[in-house]
Amino acid sequence: MFPKYMSIFSILIIVGVTASAQNREAPRQERDNFVDREIKGSLVKRSELFTIQDFDNTVNEEDLITVPLQNHQDYTITSSGSYYLKGVHSDTTIIIDLAKTSATVQLVMEDLSINNKDKPALWVKSKTALLINLRGSNSLTGKQSHSSRYKEAKGLIYSPYDITFKGKGSLLINAQANDAIKTNGIVKVIGSTLNIQSYKDSIDAEGAIRLLNAQISLVSQKDGIRSTSDKTPDNSYLYINNSTIELSTVEDALRGDSFVQIDSGFINIADSGEGIEGTQVQVNGGTINLYARDDGINASNKSSRSMLILIKGGNIKIKMAEGDTDALDSNGDLHILGGILNIEARSPFDADGEFLFKGAVATVNGQTVDESNYRQFKSRW
Repeated sequence: MFPKYMSIFSILIIVGVTASAQNREAPRQERDNFVDREIKGSLVKRSELFTIQDFDNTVNEEDLITVPLQNHQDYTITSSGSYYLKGVHSDTTIIIDLAKTSATVQLVMEDLSINNKDKPALWVKSKTALLINLRGSNSLTGKQSHSSRYKEAKGLIYSPYDITFKGKGSLLINAQANDAIKTNGIVKVIGSTLNIQSYKDSIDAEGAIRLLNAQISLVSQKDGIRSTSDKTPDNSYLYINNSTIELSTVEDALRGDSFVQIDSGFINIADSGEGIEGTQVQVNGGTINLYARDDGINASNKSSRSMLILIKGGNIKIKMAEGDTDALDSNGDLHILGGILNIEARSPFDADGEFLFKGAVATVNGQTVDESNYRQFKSRW
């Protein structure tokens, strides 16, 4: 269960985040308008991350298999196909366990509600790609840690393989004792709305996390959105494009072990331990408002990449807590080559390697920073 102070705090944040998201909905690119205009010098190309099928939400209704969910009973899917889920249910787990590997299961959720005590809502046991196609308003709730029978499911939604969220609907996930979404594979959110409250991590993937045209709001007692792996950290990264993300976390808000790349969108980090963290962090555009209690944007050694913070564009506002905190902290190089920055911090810039400032507009604690004086702001205090 959440601590009492967190319950009140979370309600306030969720209400504020939801209202804010409604008032500032990110522009949506439909499939026909998806033009692959790559940003020069980017760490990853969009054309490598998404397929035409990712933008196609159509389903052959005649092929849909209706799942007859019942309270206090689990339902196991053993063959690939498209499955339809609807209604209000309690203490039921949807289990996907296919003998054939590398198959795909699509779950079409329409106004579905599952309220569980001590079991996951969705547990993929096999190496099966999962598509969750959202219609209407859906919700999944887990109140306690999973019982011994379900302990291998490490999240309210758990899979050892890839998960894709698509569709114009929404999904509310309330994981009161576990991770909300946990996978050993890749997570993609394309055009969907996710509202998450989690006692542990909100979205935790060992593979990449790719967010496009998404709306995500979350409150987490640990990390918010993190792509991290002890075995293959070079494959763990976070990509954000044309999405609205609002979050409040106790620990890291956004993390990609290999890198974090932000091309566009709106990101509001109301509270965090570390705001944005990766071996490399590249901001090409978008609006970022960030409050952190440790580092605002941090590049540290988490993969084989060279440590670098690269700001090429965007409108970035960083406010740091008091104490030994850094707004932009790179254990390697720090290159600010564009964008607009407004920083309130005791230590605005900290770089162990090369520090460059060119072509950007920046204000630090009310003082203008330019190419003639930027070095005096490095580890100034």
